[in-house]
Amino acid sequence: MLCSETLEHVVDYRRATSELMRVARKAVVVTVPREPEEVVRQNIAGKVPHAHIHALDRHSFDFVKEAGWTVAHRRLNSRAMMLPRELIEARPRDGAQGRFPRFAYDLYNAMSPLLERICGPWSVRVSVVVDDWISNFTDTYQGVRFVLLRPGVELSATPMRRLTVADVLAFSVPHFRLPQLERDRLRAARTMR
Repeated sequence: MLCSETLEHVVDYRRATSELMRVARKAVVVTVPREPEEVVRQNIAGKVPHAHIHALDRHSFDFVKEAGWTVAHRRLNSRAMMLPRELIEARPRDGAQGRFPRFAYDLYNAMSPLLERICGPWSVRVSVVVDDWISNFTDTYQGVRFVLLRPGVELSATPMRRLTVADVLAFSVPHFRLPQLERDRLRAARTMR
C-alpha cells in the first residue's frame, strides 16, 4: 500500500493511517514533505484550502508500534540536489511564473536537448545515491519516506537480490524522459513566441 504526499493534508492523519494499515496486506509506504511548524500554523490559521496541516516528522508514526507494527524511515530530497535534478531531467520549463529572469529559462530551454543527450540513467543513479547520502547525513532534506510493516512481516524472509536504482529505472520509461508528444508540444510553443 502506497500513500504519497497525502497525509499532511488530512485532518486526522492517525485515523487515515489506521485505515491504510487495515487494508494493507504486508506494509504501508508513506511519503510526506518536511514542513516547518510555522507554515502549518499559518495554513491552519488562514484556513488555506488543500494546505499542509501537519508537520510530520520521524516520530509521527510511532503510534503504530502500539499495534505491533514496525516503523522505518528515511530522509529524501535534499535541497542541495535541486539544481542537479533539474539539469538531469532536461525538461523544458515555462518561465512565466518562475523565480528567475526570463532569459535564464530561455537559455535552459535552448540547452535542454543537449542536456537530454548528456544526462541519462547513469546520472539519475548517481543523483539518487548522492541525494540519499546528503539527505540522511545533513539537515537539508525536504521529505521523509516511512515503511510501516505489519506484525510478523519481515522485509525479506529469504535472501533476495538487492534492488538497485538501475532496476527501478528499468521498470518503465524513466520519469526524467517526457513522451515525444509532450516534447514536441513544448518545442512548438517555444517557436510561436
